[in-house]
Amino acid sequence: MDIRFFQEYMTLVMHRNFTSAARELYISQSTLSRHIDALERDLGAELIYKSQPFALTEAGKVVMRHAPAIMNSYDAIVEQLEQLKNQQLIRIRIQDLLSLEPLFYGINKAIDDTKARYPYAVFDFVKTKYSSTIKQALTNDEIDVGFQRNLSPEPHTQPSDPSPEFRYIPIHDYQAELAFGIGKPLYEQMKGRELGFADFAGRPLMREANRANEEFDNDLKAICEREGFKAVIEYVTTNSDNDFYSREPGEMVVPLCRMPEGNTTPIDRHIKRNLVVIRPKSKHGPYLVTAHVLARVHPTNEVLDYFLERLEAIEEEAKPASPDTSS
Repeated sequence: MDIRFFQEYMTLVMHRNFTSAARELYISQSTLSRHIDALERDLGAELIYKSQPFALTEAGKVVMRHAPAIMNSYDAIVEQLEQLKNQQLIRIRIQDLLSLEPLFYGINKAIDDTKARYPYAVFDFVKTKYSSTIKQALTNDEIDVGFQRNLSPEPHTQPSDPSPEFRYIPIHDYQAELAFGIGKPLYEQMKGRELGFADFAGRPLMREANRANEEFDNDLKAICEREGFKAVIEYVTTNSDNDFYSREPGEMVVPLCRMPEGNTTPIDRHIKRNLVVIRPKSKHGPYLVTAHVLARVHPTNEVLDYFLERLEAIEEEAKPASPDTSS
């Protein structure tokens, strides 16, 4: 379909005459007739009664109501594409982390604010290599923005090894939880008991074989030692977070964190159907899962700087007085 046919149709309806409409359009009457016939074929409807005097069919009236909007949209597209030719697009690559999707409100809001100010900014969510830590992915220019999760007894805790090369923006604190399969022997043993971390001593902890989780896994090992036992971690190779959390854990225990109320992602629905989720008691806890956005301090660009500033401001405004640590 030639979009110009809508403009010619609008001109014809305004003149209600092929001869005068063709004259304004600087085309022959026969050409205008062919174009209107082509438009009717493309739309699958007769737009103008063939008898005299000139009159629109009901289909023709529908098309006439929408034709101005179609042409306005087309003109806007052409104008914006012309603007893009004169601008260099700036691409911001954000680590694609499906398990943090419910926490992306601030990120999505910062993206919208940034694109409003810099229309040539493009944001893509990309996968990192499983062999790369987040800091390596940033340093190796795989991504511009990544996520680091840590375990800590304190809210809004800065990572234990902050580097001056990276900018850290806290995006949430939620209490750490443990989950295990419904109906499994472990479930029968634990049912009805008030459980602490020590009750899981010797139980394998299921974790995703992805070095992006290295900081979290190191903290998990340290917390298990603090609770009096050595962590036994079994790593599972998966294609994505969704694949990992959809796995049947068997007799393994899955470390989680309590997500915001109303979370209805496929991951959350699977967990609610298939796993028992508890907040283990601890003399040292409760423990919190703290997530930070990471970005390199240098090199950077104006668009990325603005995005990070907006994200930091949005997260600061949304930060609760203290995380939910109730049992």
